[in-house]
Amino acid sequence: MPPRPAAARPCHTCQETGNLALRFIKDGHSIVRCQTCGLQYVDRIPDPATLAALYGAYFFAVGRKFAGDAASAGLINARHRVETIGRLPGVGLTRWVDIGCATEDFLACASDMADAVQGVEISPVATAQAHRRGINVATGDFLDVDVPTGRFDLVSMWDYVEHVPDPAASLRKALGLLKPGGYLALSTGDVDSRIACASGRFWHLMIPPKHLYFFRRAPSRGCSPPPASRPSRSTNRASACRSTSRCGS
Repeated sequence: MPPRPAAARPCHTCQETGNLALRFIKDGHSIVRCQTCGLQYVDRIPDPATLAALYGAYFFAVGRKFAGDAASAGLINARHRVETIGRLPGVGLTRWVDIGCATEDFLACASDMADAVQGVEISPVATAQAHRRGINVATGDFLDVDVPTGRFDLVSMWDYVEHVPDPAASLRKALGLLKPGGYLALSTGDVDSRIACASGRFWHLMIPPKHLYFFRRAPSRGCSPPPASRPSRSTNRASACRSTSRCGS
């Protein structure tokens, strides 16, 4: 068994404090695995100012993902996501909000389907670009931004939860924004995917401190699964759940 890291913070999912193992060190950051639930995470979270500084102009200038042109990866993904959301049973089309919206390709596409769209984004660089596209985006940490509760048919969090220090608090707040029967849609990397297991610390989504958490599709599986279990094929997972009195409580 890998050594237990010294004074590792508790697991964010199950609050385990003892059954933790150091998986490896990447770019000076210790990646810890909870042996109880399987969550992997960065042991030491940088301060808020350091995290906010990661999302400057350089972050959005690398590659073509945020280019905004018809062939950019961001816009292609956004169109696919809007089409997928539109096929959900009974999805409302009155009001949608996207959390961690970056330069807002998703809401730019969603504006053709939903009556009103808005977003929340921590980066002033990204929100400035969204505003130039005529999209209503609030700048700031989602947990600090005032967003009306119980008003939205859809709350989306595309590739968001791995970036934030407190994913559980973000998910609780997101659920509180939904109307009864509204949908929470999100995506994140799958640390149990075949490519992640084969790549280890060189997995393309293993990029601390931009990514602070590395989730798995099911707590019963791991990169060394029992013979009857296999890692999933894809490296990134998307899902949607519908608000009910149970999940919203």
